[in-house]
Amino acid sequence: MDSRKQLFWVVLFRIVMAAAAVDALFFVFFSIVGSPFQLGLNAISIACYGLTLWLLKRRQNRLAIALIWTEVLTHAAIGTLLTGWDSGYTYYLLMFVPTIIISSPRRTAYWMLASLWSFYLALFLVMQHVQPLQPIGHRALFLLQAFNVTILFAMVSYFVFMYQRLAARSDQKLKLLATTDPLTGLFNRRTALETAIREAALFERGRRNLSYILTDIDHFKAINDIHGHQAGDAVLVAVSEALRSVTRVQDVLARWGGEEFLFVLPDTPRAGAAELAERIRDVVAGLGPVAGVCRITLTCGISGQRKGESCDAAIARADQALYEGKRTGRDRLVLENDEDAAPAIMQPQTSAPNALS
Repeated sequence: MDSRKQLFWVVLFRIVMAAAAVDALFFVFFSIVGSPFQLGLNAISIACYGLTLWLLKRRQNRLAIALIWTEVLTHAAIGTLLTGWDSGYTYYLLMFVPTIIISSPRRTAYWMLASLWSFYLALFLVMQHVQPLQPIGHRALFLLQAFNVTILFAMVSYFVFMYQRLAARSDQKLKLLATTDPLTGLFNRRTALETAIREAALFERGRRNLSYILTDIDHFKAINDIHGHQAGDAVLVAVSEALRSVTRVQDVLARWGGEEFLFVLPDTPRAGAAELAERIRDVVAGLGPVAGVCRITLTCGISGQRKGESCDAAIARADQALYEGKRTGRDRLVLENDEDAAPAIMQPQTSAPNALS
């Protein structure tokens, strides 16, 4: 079901509860005024809304909508015939306008709105020639009309604001799903690339430095093969939290793909990126056993953005540096050197192998 349609049903449930409360107030009003027929009518309406709530809870939405239509149209028609056009019962028909537009396909909405308008106009024409069957006093009629106007204004306002708030919350959730990795909660590859493009454009306009760290969990395939994919997921989550703990405010950390993670580092030279990469490796190495994996290590490739090149080219050089670190033994960081120079390999401080069990 479309998310906005789901929101509609949530809001409608609350509106039905409010409508039942309004009919309870009507019941009290007509008890004071002394109109037994109106008392019975409102008692039936309260029962109808109770049944509607029961149907909505059980997702019998079509039956619930049919019952709402029947109750509102019948109540508006009978109430108007009894107390007159000026009673304001017909105002409640206007509640259907936003609900029809939101919940129905366009062609169906046109048909339903035309039917609602026809019903409203027909009732108006009838009341031009028919006297109220159970008229109430002028003061009571004034209070009834004022009450109906106030309630309609409050219910429409509540419906619109509640729907708007829930829609904004739903859009925020969808945006979060579209920009983050579901397993780790980090930004996803697309978001990281969009950020890198934006930061590269700022770099071209004069920002001093922009660097990238592409890091990879060593022997991750072996972790999956020996300990299983659940253990692999646990390692990814643990490493993600460790990386997040050393990420600065201005940095962007993303899961680049598989067991690879990308740091986009604005206003950071390559030397600064290398210092951060060492902290990253130290933090991850200090994780301790995770899902049976005794020691986790990282290999990092580092590159800096150059004038006149795309961020893809800079990230590709970080990937090349990462590959060089893998080729030369893992558990280290490799810093790209100046153009036409080989990558600078920084050996790990310890030579202990990556223990998988």
